[in-house]
Amino acid sequence: DGTTVFTDTRGNNALVQEDTNQDNAGGNRPDGGAAGVFDFTLDVTLEPSQNEDAAIVNAFYWNNILHDVHYQYGFDEAAGNFQTTNFTGQGLGGDAMIVDVLDPSGGIPTGMGPHIFVPADGTAPRMNVGPNTTPNPDTMTAVSNEIVAHEYGHGVSIRLVGGPSNNTALTNGQGRGMGEGWSDWHALMLNQKSTDTITTQEVSGDYYLANTAGVRTFPYSTDMTVNPSTYDFYNNTGGSHHAAGEIWAVTLWDLNWQMINRCGFDADFYTGEGGNITGMQLVMDGMKLAPVDPSFLDARDAIIQADQVLTGGENAFDIWTAFAKRGMGFSADDGSGNNDTV
Repeated sequence: DGTTVFTDTRGNNALVQEDTNQDNAGGNRPDGGAAGVFDFTLDVTLEPSQNEDAAIVNAFYWNNILHDVHYQYGFDEAAGNFQTTNFTGQGLGGDAMIVDVLDPSGGIPTGMGPHIFVPADGTAPRMNVGPNTTPNPDTMTAVSNEIVAHEYGHGVSIRLVGGPSNNTALTNGQGRGMGEGWSDWHALMLNQKSTDTITTQEVSGDYYLANTAGVRTFPYSTDMTVNPSTYDFYNNTGGSHHAAGEIWAVTLWDLNWQMINRCGFDADFYTGEGGNITGMQLVMDGMKLAPVDPSFLDARDAIIQADQVLTGGENAFDIWTAFAKRGMGFSADDGSGNNDTV
């Protein structure tokens, strides 16, 4: 009922558990006792099964952080966020995030890799974060904060675009691409540090894949010689939504740095006022304003509209500069959101 106090990895926002037998029924949930001390050893030189409690606790912690941060930017109860009880009476409850840790079906090469299923508001989503058993030692999604943030980001965009009762608003080609891109962007935004610079290269998935190249074609960078992705690259993605998502994510990453250069960086994601904070708000607001089955340009226009509503358009120059740099300026042609040729 939202008021019950648990001493294990259950709460109003998330239920995180071991699911090595893939029965979705719930296995081990580490218990912090009456004092709530969840201090479990993590040794990444050991196999995932030896780090089970620490991995579950990390995934539980991050799912709650992600819930709380996104709430500040409008992914609240009315918008369809993930909670057992909705205390405002808005939206539908009964849908705290379920997270299955060490489930082989969410791993590599035993399954389809980390993934999430997001129904409409009122039905619980399920995030599956399994191990990668290819390297030695194996690696774990549940301790890769960027991947957990990426999967949670799918939940945010699916609930916000088209409204919380429509979980099929991103089923067109460009929409699915942006779903992947928004998720990469969420991970980038929430893992950036005050020591990062405009030319810092961000590699996605390097820990999980146990290599330096990561899972994307290029590192995320504002430097066009490092990441040359533009909207025209969409025509060469071969229907890969992850490849299309890289274009969207790097464009939003450029926008983030446009905003930081003018307004500074703020590490406080709850009450901060830096350029990255405003950029986060505009992109989140833009999800709500985007149409069903949007093209990249529809979503660009939604961010411009969000800025007009929030600030009267004071960030329009930064928005247009970032999008034009990546081939989505005034004269870009999206070929319609359901068209695979831009």
